[in-house]
Amino acid sequence: MKNNKRIINYIVLIFIFTMMGFRYYQSLDRDYRFIYPSWWHKQLIENGNYFDGLIFSLNNIEDSEISHNNGGFVMITTHQAENDAEAVSDYIQKLQNSEELRVKSGILPIIPGPSQYKLIVPKESSPKGFEEVSSLYSFGSYTEAHEYWRIKDNKLYILTLKYPADERQRKKFELGTKLIFLTFKIF
Repeated sequence: MKNNKRIINYIVLIFIFTMMGFRYYQSLDRDYRFIYPSWWHKQLIENGNYFDGLIFSLNNIEDSEISHNNGGFVMITTHQAENDAEAVSDYIQKLQNSEELRVKSGILPIIPGPSQYKLIVPKESSPKGFEEVSSLYSFGSYTEAHEYWRIKDNKLYILTLKYPADERQRKKFELGTKLIFLTFKIF
């Protein structure tokens, strides 16, 4: 009975999202998939301009030729923890205990990526279960982006959120991302 209710709720939510203008797109190689509002440019998404859509990915998506200064996106990537989840938790704890993580020369950070991350006090609007570790993270010349980390099943999930440059698009983007985060509790 409980499973039937979940299935019905899921179908209703998909119907609501479809009526509101949300679309779904998956790459042919199944490396990434999108749930994105219809007011974003579908043609750019199909042509590989990932950063004009909402990205939920289990793989790193990197394309240095794409300009992502103006569009908004949410990108989720995963990294297998080099040690175990406890080691990654310890790394985040170090961020919590200091304003800036300073890695000694010759010692590599536990988590891949730059060592100059700062932990920022989680906001009410932060995705549930994620800790914001970086703000104003640079993407090209446009810098208004945020990065969140979460650990689950010995994996580090990194959520990168970048707002569109245009103020009107930003409001639509915020509404779309909030709806998706509230409805699809992916993690």
